[in-house]
Amino acid sequence: MKRLLLIIFYVMLSSCLVTKNQMKDNYKKSKIFERSIGILQVSKQEPDFNAPWKFKKVKNEFHLGAAIRTPLHNLVIITTAYAVEHGSSINFLPYFNHKRIPLETIFVDREINLALLTAQDPGELKGLIPLELGENLEIGEQVNIYTDQKNIKLEYLESELSGVEIYESLTSSYQSPHYLFSVNRKNLGWAEPVVKDGRLMALISGRGKEYTYAIPSMIIRHFIQDNYRAQYKGFPALGVYTQSLTSPMLRQYLKVKETSVGVRIAAIEADSPFVDDLRVNDVLVSIAGKKISQKQMIKHSEWGQVAYVLAYNSLYPGDSLSLEIMRDGNPLSFTRTLKKYRANNKLIWQYFPAAQVPHLIFGGLVFQELSLDYLETWGKSWRSKANSSLLYQWYYKNLNSLEQKRVVVMTNVLADKINLGYESLQNKLLEKVNHISVRNMAEINSALGAPLEKNGKKYAIFEFSLGHGEIILSYQDLEKAHTRIAKRYGIHTKESFY
Repeated sequence: MKRLLLIIFYVMLSSCLVTKNQMKDNYKKSKIFERSIGILQVSKQEPDFNAPWKFKKVKNEFHLGAAIRTPLHNLVIITTAYAVEHGSSINFLPYFNHKRIPLETIFVDREINLALLTAQDPGELKGLIPLELGENLEIGEQVNIYTDQKNIKLEYLESELSGVEIYESLTSSYQSPHYLFSVNRKNLGWAEPVVKDGRLMALISGRGKEYTYAIPSMIIRHFIQDNYRAQYKGFPALGVYTQSLTSPMLRQYLKVKETSVGVRIAAIEADSPFVDDLRVNDVLVSIAGKKISQKQMIKHSEWGQVAYVLAYNSLYPGDSLSLEIMRDGNPLSFTRTLKKYRANNKLIWQYFPAAQVPHLIFGGLVFQELSLDYLETWGKSWRSKANSSLLYQWYYKNLNSLEQKRVVVMTNVLADKINLGYESLQNKLLEKVNHISVRNMAEINSALGAPLEKNGKKYAIFEFSLGHGEIILSYQDLEKAHTRIAKRYGIHTKESFY
């Protein structure tokens, strides 16, 4: 019995020693990077898309930033674009001294969700040690994810690369590879650095139900090696939408003989470099010399099967890209120069470049151009809960346009006696003003300058699409109505009104 108790004692003692050694090791590893990682304290004031003439209350967020070196700067702080989005004040608190350092933005690419920052007084970054960028991780490789504990202490979580998937950027619709890590901790997703062997391998950009996902070093390297001071090239776009060819009947219809290769071209955007070459129902079989599977995948040497988008993510606008297709069973190939991806070339705004949301109020009718931000006012489940007419535009009409065309929405009516009877209307798609087609806010202003006259009075007629009728308002006493509405709803910007 004594022997058994001794064995149990030694096992417990060994376990305690191992745990203690692990804690010491964790402490040492965290201390090493206290001179490379710090807290970003960001004060944000976001526009109110339900009341676009004002801003929401200021809120404070805490993200992480890592010191790195770029070809243009010996020392900068890198974080996600989401971290600094709508930031009115940004401070950096290095873990090794917690000194508050005011930062300013050097460059932000919202398409890829990355940002570079520097101190307002660059000398204040003295003492920071920049992290070197690592190469691609392999599936199953172990990493340390550095995270924050109560804005005081740097710690790390051990994880491994579970996979690589193509996701849209958190701040745009640009698709690029993201690492998936099998660590599920609720407070992750704040630009935590992912490190291996002292090198920055990725930045955490979000968290799903099963995985935490991150922007890999290949995308970070592409970003910092670009000339972000002038003539920034950005990331390229293909401008082509495809459909998997897993249906034998569809393959037969498109005359595709090889059973494992090729995807159907479903749509081509107006500004695609291949717009004059490709047709709907062509079969894309190869991109940059890599065969595309019927499930829209190519083979990567380190990551296995990955969506074919990866074939051009590492290229720059201005680089050449080759495609091989089958058309009615006949092979064709094209090589074209890639163009820069611009999410805001789409019909619906992905983000507004300025802080103020463009809008116009006429007789209490509130107009703005449809944006992702407005759709997100329906909450996290906006894809199912938002207004059905607006969702239709998002899912089926949101392609790139060569014209300055937008979806103009009358979001709501600010009740006043001038608009009596219309006050309950909301989320109507505007088609014409005074019988003139309008495609953006500027055209509304222009059309309102041409009122319709009847019985000696001037009227504005707003016609809505999808059979949603029209609204007729008088120009008479419009200025008085605007004064009442401004006072009642706290609208302090004259520019908000026609």
